[in-house]
Amino acid sequence: MALFDYPALAIDTSMNACSVAVQVADGQVHTKSLSMPRGHAEALLPLIISLCEEAKTPLKDIQTFIVTRGPGAFAGLRVGLATAVTLARAAGKPVYAVETPSILAFEYGGDAPVCVVMESKRKDFYVQYFDASGQAEGTPFCAHGNDIAESQGYTLIGDGVDRFSAHHPNWAGKAHIMTHPDPAKMFQYCNTHNTLEKFTDISPLYCREADVSSPKLTITME
Repeated sequence: MALFDYPALAIDTSMNACSVAVQVADGQVHTKSLSMPRGHAEALLPLIISLCEEAKTPLKDIQTFIVTRGPGAFAGLRVGLATAVTLARAAGKPVYAVETPSILAFEYGGDAPVCVVMESKRKDFYVQYFDASGQAEGTPFCAHGNDIAESQGYTLIGDGVDRFSAHHPNWAGKAHIMTHPDPAKMFQYCNTHNTLEKFTDISPLYCREADVSSPKLTITME
């Protein structure tokens, strides 16, 4: 049984894309994604409206909102969270937030442990480990490439894999580049849990002090 009501809207702006998904009551999922390192604030709402039109689901009919909370790009995270929260509150509907590394690990699947390596746009990376069953081994944190290189037995996944590999050409482990989460997987991931209680924290997960101001958004329900 689904844990939330449909139609549901999923939003991800935590990495180098602006991605949205709508799942309707019969299980059909519609998705749209734009690759972009910046500019999420201008692109997100038009993308949502376009997707809702494609799914023949008015934005005002959305019953549940799900959004990634990071870690990731500071500005991108705030855009996604602010949009989801504003839309949900305007509609009087619930909003839930999932951690980006968890979605990447869930999407990758497999039966081996993974180390999510996400680009921080600094010298380090955002990192989180998951065991072979997909359970998180601790929380996301910042780490440098030399520390990640000691992760023997883990498959590296994420958008930071390319930069890591370039600086550690002798690293012999498996690696898989994932530029951004599939927003459709956010519905599936939430429904693998017995409760949505763990997803009620809608604050951004930065892993370090934020250095940007909150985006200014004007949103109307259609």
